[in-house]
Amino acid sequence: MKPGRIVIGILALALVGVLSGESVVASTDARPDGRWFAPRSPLNTPIPANAAVDRRSPQMVAGVLHASQARGWAIAVKRWTVPVYYANDRTPRRQVRLTAGWRSRNEMRGVPIPDEARPDPGSSSGTDGHMAVIDRRRGCFYEFYEAERGPDGTWSARWANRGPLSGTGIQPGGRSTRASGFVNFAGLIRPVELRGGAIRHALTFGYPFTKDGGPVRPATDSDGRPSTQDGWGGLARPEGTLPIPQGARLQLDPALDLGALGLLPWQKVVARALQVYGMFLADTSGNLSLAAVGAQSFRSNPYAAFWGDEPYAYLPPTLAQHLRVLRLPPQAKRRTFVAPSRCAAMR
Repeated sequence: MKPGRIVIGILALALVGVLSGESVVASTDARPDGRWFAPRSPLNTPIPANAAVDRRSPQMVAGVLHASQARGWAIAVKRWTVPVYYANDRTPRRQVRLTAGWRSRNEMRGVPIPDEARPDPGSSSGTDGHMAVIDRRRGCFYEFYEAERGPDGTWSARWANRGPLSGTGIQPGGRSTRASGFVNFAGLIRPVELRGGAIRHALTFGYPFTKDGGPVRPATDSDGRPSTQDGWGGLARPEGTLPIPQGARLQLDPALDLGALGLLPWQKVVARALQVYGMFLADTSGNLSLAAVGAQSFRSNPYAAFWGDEPYAYLPPTLAQHLRVLRLPPQAKRRTFVAPSRCAAMR
């Protein structure tokens, strides 16, 4: 694509944001091809036509189908997702105090956090308080878990990390704000993609029956559960099914005729992404779940045109029976560290 066409495309996306009430910066936050992170990131790499399927795929998919039938296949929109905000040269730089008992650093310094930034509200039963900030000029991102702004305007988080937007979207030493090392806004669905009719990257998902013993590539960390325990949220794993290690890549059968399933147009967009790019297991959660960029990131809810003003959207649970687990590499031991980065000092 010629440079002039790139500029025109970006301006057109910005205009769409203005007309829809969506934050302009949220419409133009990615590269001209519409994707975050490096072109060669696993998140941005289509699944090869000859990709091998794991021999244990049927036993793992049986658990996925059970979870989807028991609790639905949700897409988090207003709760249990990640609001994304954007920084510029005028954004105040702040110190973020880190409070988790397992933390390996005490603070992150020089973090741009806009005044309007608010962490995800979670639900009445608790919150993960996720939030992300993107500084496009510096090419940096900042991710937060259980973020909180105090009455005096100071910020704290149980954990936070940072890194380059030109990276893979996976923290090399784990220690992201998700269990698997995937950056917390990696693999989210964006409204501009739904409007455009295509998602050109892999998605990330949460699931109750995660496997202990460490992650599989490309994940770099894991909080998989012992096989003797029920799934997260108390969901029992049926006999004969197998848990899935974090980092596993699942694909919707690419031969499946999506036009014959009676899917809504937006559901078809998501399903097509699952055929071409698949989804990586990134979190232990109470149900089978994908996520969209938190609706509060925008001036008005851009998802209302697709599924109404609801906290969650849903895919048909029966769609899960057409998933397959791609061949799994060996599980790796957890060796976590905070990777160096020019984006902010962590001390």
